[in-house]
Amino acid sequence: MASALRQLLAVGIAVVMVAALPVSATASPEDPRLNCAFTAVLEFAPGVTDNQREVRVMVANGEMSGCTGNEGIRGGTVTGSGSATVDCRRGQASVPANVAWDNGKTSALRLDRLDVGGRTAAGTVTGGEFTNDSVTFRVTSVTPSGRCSSPRGVTSIDVRGGMSIR
Repeated sequence: MASALRQLLAVGIAVVMVAALPVSATASPEDPRLNCAFTAVLEFAPGVTDNQREVRVMVANGEMSGCTGNEGIRGGTVTGSGSATVDCRRGQASVPANVAWDNGKTSALRLDRLDVGGRTAAGTVTGGEFTNDSVTFRVTSVTPSGRCSSPRGVTSIDVRGGMSIR
């Protein structure tokens, strides 16, 4: 059950975290145009438990760094909040997110393709810089606080991973 929670919450973070990734005009369709490392804390209120319910999802300390493939962008700060209907095994979420890039520009995203087992989420930039670009977020590490079986549930997760755009 903990593994399913980690996978679900890892993909859920992408809803909040993957805001938008800029495109390099010289990249081919087969190569990622931008790659960034990502870390964040995803907070849930109330906590995620074994019983499905609606929770508020908030991003804290969302940071992208080490970006490659687009000159002038080395990282950014991610913010977002929204709602999700989840339990520790499954759920659905649609949380808008915003990225403030270190070059002074911003982007917004909404994810619409989640693969819990594959620990990925994908979507499209919906506004600002790079509108209509496709993004993918892959989770490599998730550390939950709390337990699904407790009345309080999981109230936050620390997430690490990477993002790319094609």
